[in-house]
Amino acid sequence: KGMYLLEAMAAGTPVVQPRRGAFVETVERTGGGILTDTTPRAIAEGLRRIAEQPDLAAELGARGARGVREQYSVQAEADRVLAVYEQLVAARRTTGARSA
Repeated sequence: KGMYLLEAMAAGTPVVQPRRGAFVETVERTGGGILTDTTPRAIAEGLRRIAEQPDLAAELGARGARGVREQYSVQAEADRVLAVYEQLVAARRTTGARSA
């Protein structure tokens, strides 16, 4: 699931990840890193970019920390679960009302 990504970004560390699987959604939702091709060269170039551009690294780190708090906190996850339950209850009420 990429928990290590969330932990790194929560600490303000920018990440470089291949554009693959759940990594894409995590990095895009938080804004805390760079997505690359899956080749070792592309990943190395992403790491070099962060190493050579401290302003970029600082910006990605700040965005990542903020994004993790906003998107992946316990409260954010609880809010999403509650929203799903509310939709299910509303759908059931609508379906139940039609069949009565």
